Amino acid sequence: MSWQMINLRRPLEFRYYSRDKNCSGNYSFGAKSAIVQPLNYNAPEQIRLAYGDQTDHMLVSYVTNSSEYAPECQYAYGGMGVAPAQPGSKSTVDRVRAQVSTNNITCILHIGDISYARGIGALRNAFMIHTNPITSHVPYMVGIGNHEYDHITGGDKDPSGALGPEGFPSIMLIVGPHRPMYSSIVRNVGDPIKDMLQKSLEPMFYQYHVDINLFTHIQSYERSCPMYQGQCIDDGITHALIGMAGHNLDFDTYTGAKWSVYHDQQFDYTQISVNRTHLHYSYHRNVDDAVVDHFDLTK
Repeated sequence: MSWQMINLRRPLEFRYYSRDKNCSGNYSFGAKSAIVQPLNYNAPEQIRLAYGDQTDHMLVSYVTNSSEYAPECQYAYGGMGVAPAQPGSKSTVDRVRAQVSTNNITCILHIGDISYARGIGALRNAFMIHTNPITSHVPYMVGIGNHEYDHITGGDKDPSGALGPEGFPSIMLIVGPHRPMYSSIVRNVGDPIKDMLQKSLEPMFYQYHVDINLFTHIQSYERSCPMYQGQCIDDGITHALIGMAGHNLDFDTYTGAKWSVYHDQQFDYTQISVNRTHLHYSYHRNVDDAVVDHFDLTK
C-alpha cells in the first residue's frame, strides 16, 4: 500500500487493526508505525483551488516557501487570439493542454492581447471555449494588452495611453507589462513607447532586482542577455518577447543588437520552473515541443 500525503502539519502515527475473516467481532490492535513528521513545518504554506471540468471536481495545489520542495512550473505567452482567425493559436492550446494534463503545471501567464475580440462578444466567448481545456485545470493569469483597452470602441490602438500593469511576482521577481521594453526587430527601432519604458521603468526594475521582464505585443520571440540600459551585465534584467502564441506572426529583419541572445518567428510557448532559489526558463516549438532556447537563474 502506498499514498501521497500533502500539507502534513502534525506528527502522525499509523496503526493497524484487524478482526476475524468473517468481518465480525471487535477490532484488535496489530502494529503501529514509526512517527511520521514533516521535513519542514513552514511548507506548504499557500493553497490554490481551481474548478475542474466537472461540477463536482476541484483541483488543489500547494505553493511552498522552501527550496526542498518540487518547483512550481508555469507556462507564459502572449498574443494568442482564437482559431481560425488566428490559426496558430490552436497549436499552442493543444501543446499546453497536453502538458497541463500530464505535468505539474501550477499556472499559465498570458501577457496581454488575449482574444483580439475588439469589442465582439462572440469572439470573447469563443476564446473562453478555446482555452477551457487549460483553464478548467490550472489558474490562468492574464495581463492587459492594447487589444484589451479597446474593448468598447474596437480598433488597434490603446485610447487610454496607459502602459498596462507590471505584475506577476513569483518566487523570483518576474514582471509582465505587455509592451516591449527591448526588441531588436527593425520595425521597433525608434518606438516612443519602448523608449519611454526604458526611461521610466527600467531604473526601477533594476533597483528592485527584477529577474525577468516578459512582454508581448510584437508577434515573435526574442530573448536578451541579463542587461541594463542596453548593456549586458551580470546582475541585469533578462528580457523576453513572447508574443508568438497564435496571432499572425510579425516577419521582419533584426538589427543585430549585441544584447539579443536568440530570436525567431514561429508559433511556440515558454515554460518556467521555479523554486525559492532557482529558475529554469525554456522556449519550446509547437510543432514538436523541442527546446530551442533556455537559461537558468540562481539566487
